[in-house]
Amino acid sequence: MLKVGLVVFGVTILSFYSVYFFQIVRGRPERFEQMLMQGLALHEDALDQESASPGAIALVIVISLLLEAGYFILALTEIQILAYQIVTLCFVLFEVWHGIKAIPVMRALLHPGEFSEDLFDWRIERTAARLYVVHVLITIGLIIWSGN
Repeated sequence: MLKVGLVVFGVTILSFYSVYFFQIVRGRPERFEQMLMQGLALHEDALDQESASPGAIALVIVISLLLEAGYFILALTEIQILAYQIVTLCFVLFEVWHGIKAIPVMRALLHPGEFSEDLFDWRIERTAARLYVVHVLITIGLIIWSGN
């Protein structure tokens, strides 16, 4: 039953990252990044006009962190293949580092007037998107292959 949960977590993450991933594969990640920046600029404008709440973006951040943590916990506990677990732990370490690097971005999103496009390191974001998609596909493949 937990493997079904892992697949659900994986497919959810895959659905979020797949649009960006396909833009990266097509050699046009800037299209998605520009769209994201426009959306964040609209959020900033709404915060400046006090017609939006920083709580909404904080909720999205918390949900994302819980989704990713749940995925990694299930991946590490449900798939007992040493090589997979080592790769997964390396990815977890990368994501912890990525999260630490993203703290200024998250802070800026929660405080009007502090946000800037320069806060993003798109190389890291692109790498994270690639790794998530590949990891989720491997995870789902292993679950299907094992017949559970």
